[in-house]
Amino acid sequence: MPVHAGLTYYDIKFRNLVADPEFSVDITNALNSEAILGPAIVQRSPPASVVQQLASTPGYTNPYGIDLASIGAIIDSRVQNLSVVHTRGLDLDASWDLKGPFGGNVELGASATYIFSFDNQFTTRAPSVSIRGTAYNPVDLKMRARALFRLRGLVFGTFANYVNHYTDPGTGPIASWTTVDMTATYLFSARRGLLANASVGLVATNLFGRDPPFVPNPYGINFDGASANAVGRMLSVRLAKGW
Repeated sequence: MPVHAGLTYYDIKFRNLVADPEFSVDITNALNSEAILGPAIVQRSPPASVVQQLASTPGYTNPYGIDLASIGAIIDSRVQNLSVVHTRGLDLDASWDLKGPFGGNVELGASATYIFSFDNQFTTRAPSVSIRGTAYNPVDLKMRARALFRLRGLVFGTFANYVNHYTDPGTGPIASWTTVDMTATYLFSARRGLLANASVGLVATNLFGRDPPFVPNPYGINFDGASANAVGRMLSVRLAKGW
């Protein structure tokens, strides 16, 4: 009854990540977020030549007829390679193999990721901000437990997925989310021909149709797409062929 376990500690720093200011702060109130956005995004007291250059670009509009000489700041909301992300955490995987009924094998196991920190700098000159456990960003704990039964070419699997609860400063408490997946796969034993290295499987994702936790959103998409999805129960048939 062998037991396998693996533990990995990681400490990773990403530089020059693609970032969209409109999804990082309320861009309509960008001046209040100037410390986060930094001078690369918020340019105070721009030279008249810069304002005139922008006004002469195709697509420029001034529906309110604002005097260009009165402009005190320019907000650059384009997607840019500016952000720095520093994250530390643990990845764990453990399994236990044992004999099952009818001469088959059973594997019980689980994998998990625990994030100690997930800090974002929108620009290198902006302060570092912890975004772990906030809406649309990584939560501190995710787990996936599994139970597999193998009998010759048949493999049955049950998986339980868990996303930890968190409290977003802007939206309040967000509930945890637990779903169950099931699979049944048959690997053909043929060594030659069309069925060699081929398999067919049935997959049930989110078997019990659990709704994602509610997260208020001004755009009406009221769930956290980084930690959950709204697809619901999905059944699919999977065909695979190796060469």
